[in-house]
Amino acid sequence: MSDTGQDHRDSTGGMAAESQRSQVSPSAPDQPNMAERSLSLVQSYDIDKRHPVRQAPFKEETEPERMKGVIYITGHRTLKVGPYHTAIEFTPHGSDDTAWISAGPEDGRLVGGIGTRTNRVRESDTPKKNRVFGIIIPPPGVTAHAHFERLKASSRSYCQCIDYDTVPEIADSFNSNSFTTGLAHSNGGRPSIDMSQFVGGARPVPAEYFE
Repeated sequence: MSDTGQDHRDSTGGMAAESQRSQVSPSAPDQPNMAERSLSLVQSYDIDKRHPVRQAPFKEETEPERMKGVIYITGHRTLKVGPYHTAIEFTPHGSDDTAWISAGPEDGRLVGGIGTRTNRVRESDTPKKNRVFGIIIPPPGVTAHAHFERLKASSRSYCQCIDYDTVPEIADSFNSNSFTTGLAHSNGGRPSIDMSQFVGGARPVPAEYFE
C-alpha cells in the first residue's frame, strides 16, 4: 500500500485532488485526514505474513512516527520474547501530555490503569517501550480527543475484579489484550486491526465490566 503522503492526481492534472486537500488543514485538531494518514502508515508496515501477530507482527525499521491527535494501539513483547501485550495511547494536539491505558496481573486479578509521564502508573507501556500496531477509530462525529476521554472514563469505571490468566482461551479468564480489546470496542469506537491476532484478544472483557 502506498503512503498517503504521495500525490495521486486524476486525468485533469490533479486539480480536484489539490482543491480537496486545500480545504482541510493538516494541522487542524482531529481532522479525518489525520487518522486516515496514520492508519495508512500503520497498514504500510512490512508485515511478515508467515507469522501471526502473536509471533512477529512488524519489523522495527518500518514503524512510522506517532502523530498527535490519533488514538494508537501499542504494545511490546512480554519478557522481551513472549507474546505481545497491548495498550492504548494518545497525545492531544498542542501538548506533550501523552497518556496510555492498559492492564496487567496483580494478585491473580486483571488490573487496569491510566499512565502518564509523571504518575508512574503502568510504566511498562510508556511510548518509548511500546511500538504501534494500529489505531482506534472514534465513532462518527466524535473527535479523537473526546473519544479518548471516554475511554479513560470507562477505564476508571472498570471493576478491577476479573481473574487473570496468560492464555485466556484455555482458562475461563482474561488478560491484558482482553482488556485492550474490550476497551477499544467500547463507546462506539473500533480498532483498525484484528485484535484476535493477539493472545487473549479473541476474548474481550465484556462491556458491563467498564460500566
